[in-house]
Amino acid sequence: MKILAVCDSELNYARKLAGKLAEFCGEEKFIIQLFDLPEAILEYHRNTCVDTVLLGDNVRFRATEQFCDTLECFRRAGIGKIFVLSSEKDNSCMEYKCFYKYQAVSTLVKEILKAYSQECMSYTGMGNEPVRTEIVGIFAPVNCIEKTIWALLAGILLSKERPVLYVNLERYAGFDEILNRRHDGNLSEVFYHMLCGENKESNKIRDIVQSFCGLSYIPPIRFGGELSGISGDVFLNCINRLVELSKNRTLAEKTIILDFSGSAEEHIAMCNMCDRIFLVQRNDCITEATVRAFEKECEILSESPMGKIRKVYMSAIRERPGERFLELNLEGELGEKIKQILLEEGFVDGGTKKGAYTKAR
Repeated sequence: MKILAVCDSELNYARKLAGKLAEFCGEEKFIIQLFDLPEAILEYHRNTCVDTVLLGDNVRFRATEQFCDTLECFRRAGIGKIFVLSSEKDNSCMEYKCFYKYQAVSTLVKEILKAYSQECMSYTGMGNEPVRTEIVGIFAPVNCIEKTIWALLAGILLSKERPVLYVNLERYAGFDEILNRRHDGNLSEVFYHMLCGENKESNKIRDIVQSFCGLSYIPPIRFGGELSGISGDVFLNCINRLVELSKNRTLAEKTIILDFSGSAEEHIAMCNMCDRIFLVQRNDCITEATVRAFEKECEILSESPMGKIRKVYMSAIRERPGERFLELNLEGELGEKIKQILLEEGFVDGGTKKGAYTKAR
């Protein structure tokens, strides 16, 4: 369920607006949460994805003086839709959609819901045609934590411009430690709902999907044996089903990131499914040897994936992941390198206007 956050320093006003929004749309469109401080929204967003923020122009972070700096903090956090509740009627100079707050609340709510629908249409595409879903593979011949870190950071960066679903296919991903959180449902349950052909499978899958820094993800399996009874063909069919659910807007993600490892022969169908593959390798002689062996294996295959593979290098991760591990790497040198690679590949737009989205390729 999507979350709409309302934040204004005039608490009585914010409470009245939140109540009217709930009255108009109930909980079918989104859950409405009321906040008195912008810091509280970001803290909440770290664990539960906030889809939309209605922010009063009288709200400031403690560390900022300008309202535009507050808006920028929300944009960088990966919150998709940001609307401003303005005390001024004329806000044509602002980059974000604004609503005059001191008007009839029923009229204001109608304007907000109309703008929300328009944002959703521009975000996911219009018409009855299937959405173009691109699949990005993050791969290594031998599973390593660096690959998953690279994939997560790339996913977070991409999710600032389009809806992204991250799927880790490893049998031992160490995911709970990387994100410093526990998960109830995971990928094995998603496959179970698909294989059973249950009604409303998309709703059950959406309940399992989690969010981190604006990136949607399906928690990977915790133990290798959870998928031991699933053959390679069935496994691939389940991944194809995820793609179909995205194409018909049931899941709404425009990009799916697959994080996987193994031999070229074992994953040739998975590689062929991907539009682009980033082969992540550490800067050491052992990893170089495994990559050369993988490339030789590709040479003897009838359908080699090498034409869609780009090798990217990453130093070994030696510190133990802790709180804000990913956020700190995202803001550091590694995050900048990944962003540059995504820019070179055309996945992100370096000149994107604040608050706007680029279209998927």
